[in-house]
Amino acid sequence: MSLNIRQKQADALLRMLNLHSSATAGRDQGELYKVLVLDRHCKDIIAPLLRVSELRAQGITLHLLLEQERQAIPDVPAIYFVHPTPENLERIVQDAQQQLYDVMHINFATSVPSRLMEQLASGVVKANAVGRIAKLFDEYMSFIALESSCFSLGLPDSYLALNDPTAKDTQIEAVVGQVVDGLFSVLVTLGVVPIIRCPKGGAAEHVAAALEGKLRDHLKARSNLFSEGASALAATLSRPLLVLLDRNFDLSVMLQHCWSYKPLVQVRWLACCSTAGRTSRWCRM
Repeated sequence: MSLNIRQKQADALLRMLNLHSSATAGRDQGELYKVLVLDRHCKDIIAPLLRVSELRAQGITLHLLLEQERQAIPDVPAIYFVHPTPENLERIVQDAQQQLYDVMHINFATSVPSRLMEQLASGVVKANAVGRIAKLFDEYMSFIALESSCFSLGLPDSYLALNDPTAKDTQIEAVVGQVVDGLFSVLVTLGVVPIIRCPKGGAAEHVAAALEGKLRDHLKARSNLFSEGASALAATLSRPLLVLLDRNFDLSVMLQHCWSYKPLVQVRWLACCSTAGRTSRWCRM
């Protein structure tokens, strides 16, 4: 079972850029000119994986930030790759209303809550722009693959938020939700259902419980992301080990070693070890 997280995420991105066509990155898809619209976090996801020349090979003539003002290109389809936030959905509705692009293929980095889906649906209906939305996908790519065995969740302030004594419960739950969404995205991309282990007490146990609940609820469905294609057999027969630790576990180590991923157990690390113990995966948040 391959656990090359960088390659698997790159393959998922190429499928997205090819409009989820069954065709591979070939001539037909490359000749269809497209515009790629990103938010800042999704731009960080793509940056380590695909160069500008590789984007052009997939027919991406422009890549633009969602937050910036953009000119209309009415005869070209647009691929949106963004996080499902109220602000991003509002901008998408505005783009559809202003008819900036021919059609819009909306790809969310993680699953969209029902209330936000209702916000998007009501917005495009009120704007009389339903025909501008071609497709919507939950991509489950809310993490940054830095190496084949190293990734980041892109949450630089998570340690502060989880250890701030003045933080409200809603703020802590929001950060835990982001961590769980990121780890769930990693597991979906790898196509594995792990065995989860963590120390008792603290943020690590909180994240582990939330992640286990999300996996359990998802697996109850007859058709789920782990029961599709060849990944179903791998997810069943070979379950990796997911170990979650608080950064407080090795807080002094950062003073004893150089600041890099490999010497440290970062905020929470993911060690996806095969049953034979041949591979490991490390996560930095």
